[in-house]
Amino acid sequence: MQHLFPLLCYKYGQKHGVLAQTSVLLSCVCHVVLLPALCYSKDYFVKSRATYYGSSDGLGTTSGACGFGEYGRNISSGNVAGVYRLYKNGVGCGACYQVRCTRNPQICTKKGVNVVVTDYGQGDNTDFILSHHAYEAMARPGTADRLFAYGVVDVEYQRVPC
Repeated sequence: MQHLFPLLCYKYGQKHGVLAQTSVLLSCVCHVVLLPALCYSKDYFVKSRATYYGSSDGLGTTSGACGFGEYGRNISSGNVAGVYRLYKNGVGCGACYQVRCTRNPQICTKKGVNVVVTDYGQGDNTDFILSHHAYEAMARPGTADRLFAYGVVDVEYQRVPC
């Protein structure tokens, strides 16, 4: 396949002139070199903030804006979130994100938690309102109470496969 692109670029350029050949060659280079590089980039995190639902059972809400109902509380072992900017009029429902707090390395795990979007919501200038269970999962063992004491924490997130 990689040998086919230069041949196509050359044949197209012969038929349509030097300017077209240059344009097609540049396009081919972008598709062959740059696009795969973008697809394989890892660890691109966006900085934001997160808080948590105040539910007593630690799960999400049954009245989530995504319409999952009771199922939305337990999906992904209860690691669910309401989102603000990522909701996108419902298109963001069901998307999965890795969210990790950056507040304090003695409290926060490096891995963070993977959550499923089940609701729309905004906290104190936050993009994520995590279930109690998901918020706790961002903390190292024995430090969850310290993380909850912050209420709102700085996080970074990236989209991940569900």
